[in-house]
Amino acid sequence: MTDKIIITTQTKLINIKRSEKRKRKINNYNLQMFAIIFVASSLMLLLTLAVDSSDAMPLKKEKKL
Repeated sequence: MTDKIIITTQTKLINIKRSEKRKRKINNYNLQMFAIIFVASSLMLLLTLAVDSSDAMPLKKEKKL
């Protein structure tokens, strides 16, 4: 009787571990996607801030004296 209980608890623990691994994989994927998006957006922001408006094409042409 006790052997059966031990076996069932072990199989339940194994199943729980498997489901936890699956959940972790999903969480890691979500974290990776978030990290990629975050890095890309921060790089874009840095690039836009680093480039001065003087470097960009002027909208109004300056009158030469």
